[in-house]
Amino acid sequence: MGEEQWHLAKETRKAAKRRLDETASAVQLLAVERHAAVKRLYRQHSAAETAQKDSKRRLNRTLAAMKSLSEVLST
Repeated sequence: MGEEQWHLAKETRKAAKRRLDETASAVQLLAVERHAAVKRLYRQHSAAETAQKDSKRRLNRTLAAMKSLSEVLST
């Protein structure tokens, strides 16, 4: 193999390694972004569940108060 071919092969290997490293970095970045997105969705879901429970609690208190008021007014 001539010196020019050897140099070309060496540069090709360097470029392939560089692309492999870039791909590994991109995969790692995507994993970090995915983790952050899952965490954010989990927090949003938890907040929605908490809000729903609070709403149910307020509704039950309101219904109890209305029933109590109704009983007072009907006596």
